[in-house]
Formats: sequence, structure tokens, C-alpha cells
Amino acid sequence: MARQLLKQRLGDVAAGTFIGPQRDRTTFDNLAQMVIDDYKANGKRSLDRIEDAINHLRVPFGGMKAIDITADRVTAYTAARKAEHAANATVNRELSALRRMFRLGSEPGRSPAGPTSLSSGRTMSGSGSSNPSSLPPSRPGCPRTSGPPWSLPTSPAGA
Repeated sequence: MARQLLKQRLGDVAAGTFIGPQRDRTTFDNLAQMVIDDYKANGKRSLDRIEDAINHLRVPFGGMKAIDITADRVTAYTAARKAEHAANATVNRELSALRRMFRLGSEPGRSPAGPTSLSSGRTMSGSGSSNPSSLPPSRPGCPRTSGPPWSLPTSPAGA
């Protein structure tokens, strides 16, 4: 039995999927408390906002092991919140709180990294690419600068 467990763990380590006993026991509530303590320790003024977000997240995830909070469950949560007519900004703040929880929890010995996708699916307008070759050409008479398209051209010294 012990040899079987050792073989399994060695396989998990080789595959990069080994979690460890302490990280396997971390719950949503542990992560939530880490965030609240962090906000209090750093004197963040948005403590009430993060607590409100955590209270919304606690409904589906409270008591759940952190390792069981998957991208599929987060997507289902997002869909449910939107069905409740929650504003996109509100859902994004709640998902941001969940990301913060996993970031704090991913410090050595605390919890798993969490789901890879924690986004409501809403993106900013535009293509999302900052590759200058993918941008439309500049208007006639407007010089192309060497920097990114949103930067202002610099004028020569003394001009």
C-alpha cells in the first residue's frame, strides 16, 4: 500500500501535478480569511468592498476545498450572477477577489494555484493586440512614431 502511494506521488511529481497534503486541505474559507487579513494588515480602504464580493462568492464556494474550485465552476458562477442581473463590473470585482484569494494562497505551502481562467468573458473593446503591424495605418500627415501608437511623439530639445 505504501509503495503504491509512493509510486503515485512520484508519478504526480514527475507530471507536475503533485499538490501535497497541506495545500490539498486548504478551503475557500481559508483563502477568504487570508484576503481579509491581508486587507486589514495593509490598511486597504476597500475592505468593505472585498468583504461584499467574498460574501457573494461564499454562496457557491463556501466550505469547498480550494482545489475543487475549477474553471468550470467559476464559469457557472459567472453565468448565475449574470442571470441574477448583476452588473459586469460587479461580477468582475468578485472574480478579482477570487483571483486575489488564490494569489495569496499560492504562496509556498498554502494552496493550489486555482483555476487558470477567472474571467467573466467580457473583454475590452478592440482586438487586444498591441502589435504595431496589426494596427491600421496612421492618418495622412500624422507621423508614425517609433514607440507604441498611444505614446506622444517627443519634440527635439529646445524646440
